[in-house]
Amino acid sequence: MWYITFHGGKHSNNIRAYDNSGNLLKKRVLKKKSSTGKLRLKELRAIGVGPDGYLWVVNAYRKRSEILRFEGTPRKDGRHRYVDHYASERTVKGIVHPFAFAFDEHGRCFISSQDTNVVTGIAAKDTPMPIAPFLRELQGSHFLEGTFVASSRGRLPRSPMVTTDVDAPQGLGVAFETSRSGKVKVHHSVRDILFYEQFLYVADEAADAVKVYDQTGTLIHSITDDELKAPVHLLREGDNIYIGSTKDKKILCYTVKTMKLSHVVSGINEISGIAIGCDGRLYIASRTNSVADPSSSGTIWRCNVDGSALRVFIATLPDSPEFILPMPH
Repeated sequence: MWYITFHGGKHSNNIRAYDNSGNLLKKRVLKKKSSTGKLRLKELRAIGVGPDGYLWVVNAYRKRSEILRFEGTPRKDGRHRYVDHYASERTVKGIVHPFAFAFDEHGRCFISSQDTNVVTGIAAKDTPMPIAPFLRELQGSHFLEGTFVASSRGRLPRSPMVTTDVDAPQGLGVAFETSRSGKVKVHHSVRDILFYEQFLYVADEAADAVKVYDQTGTLIHSITDDELKAPVHLLREGDNIYIGSTKDKKILCYTVKTMKLSHVVSGINEISGIAIGCDGRLYIASRTNSVADPSSSGTIWRCNVDGSALRVFIATLPDSPEFILPMPH
């Protein structure tokens, strides 16, 4: 079974469930009612089962940025009940338009946020970690609470405070977009994150790099290549890290032990979520339609892990897919 989150439209502010043949099972997996009222789910992004067994969900809407927890097992109606919010913009200021989360070997949660362009460490519910040791050593610096990886530009339109610029490549790259009315917003910034042993891998979309940070928040390596352009999504499978190179329409594979980057598959427009299915094959979400269904707003592709036998898995989606998650039946 597959869970899919979407960019966020009138009918897609929930998780949809599909079976292993690509057939729709349920339009709304998350129960929106809570003890305090109805949840406002909008622009869902990362989903995953945490070390506590709960289903963790990123609610990315800028006016309600939060990390939510639901029961890990759905009830008889096929829906997951709400448990609580783990952290939000109201309790941890760096969480603005969050994208992804990852857990370190101690079970601590780290969150990437697009509009502040930082990775924030959370020690416990609503409790940020201390600012990373590397950043604390910078004289006269100011950072958002819990900052583990900082932005190269501290003055950002939607950030709650101006922070110290941290020069690239240590600091994360950022690119801006100006609307016709002259309004400036962050366009390219931090995206997906994951841990490999004690090291944090960060997709720096604006810098065309995947950056690797140690436990002190110090940059120790940048994965770059002529084929690596605008990385957004990451996936760890054993000693391999799959990278969605969105601008070049490619999936690349970085082997940690050899530090080599190899090509897997190409020609997929607007790559988003990537995952390994229960059948051992690689599944790739695309935020564009397929030839099979030009009316669709997105596609899920499937291929072998070496990129061979690429086929459409789900041709018709109601909205642009973001994250995909294989789930047990």
